[in-house]
Amino acid sequence: MLKYNQEIKIEFRDVDKGLKLKINSLSEYMQEAAGNHIDILGANFSYEGNEFFWVISRSKITLNAYPNWKDRIIVETYPSGVDRLFIMRNYNIYNEQNQIIGQMIGSYLLMDKFNQKPVRPTDLSNTKLNTFIYPYKGEFLDKIKPEGDLIREDTRHAKQNEMDINNHMNNIFHVRWSVDMFTSDELAVNPIKSIQTNYILPVKEGCELNLKLYKKDENTFYVIAYSKEEKAFWQSKIAF
Repeated sequence: MLKYNQEIKIEFRDVDKGLKLKINSLSEYMQEAAGNHIDILGANFSYEGNEFFWVISRSKITLNAYPNWKDRIIVETYPSGVDRLFIMRNYNIYNEQNQIIGQMIGSYLLMDKFNQKPVRPTDLSNTKLNTFIYPYKGEFLDKIKPEGDLIREDTRHAKQNEMDINNHMNNIFHVRWSVDMFTSDELAVNPIKSIQTNYILPVKEGCELNLKLYKKDENTFYVIAYSKEEKAFWQSKIAF
């Protein structure tokens, strides 16, 4: 199994007012480690002239212990097989004592640049991705079915500095916006244990979204980003 390790020093920009790592910063580490690894594997299709591009469809971040400012962590990542159209990637997060303090899962689609449709992984057996093509046996990221009482709303507009090379909102901002539905005081008292985000529609520059926060119970919340037409652009399930 091909694995890649990336050491990361937690910088001041990555921590909250208590100098603890912000959980949404992990989505940036996740993106960076995956990008570096697929470069090494020769499977980065983001460069000009390629007929494919990667998109993340679902992600989950679980953090059991929050590291501090200036701590060093290791993000270990590896391709973990195929689930239907999805090419899966798993991550382990290690602290300075080499203990696993968290995990991340990414469910990716390889898109055809011309017809904007997903490519079936089984059609890639003769490409550089052939080592990825085997059944996935890890945790499955299911559909999110929000429930509970609406307790908070916020309206936001997607800005140009939140766009990626495909002119869609970078997935790190979906996670950040979802976490932003909680106050810093709320998160200081009750840190997030996990956040799963399912990306439904691409968010483009200038898009106005109404974010709604639902509370199922003391430990389970949902964030849904709606357009004016009540179309859901993404959903997050947040556990405390």
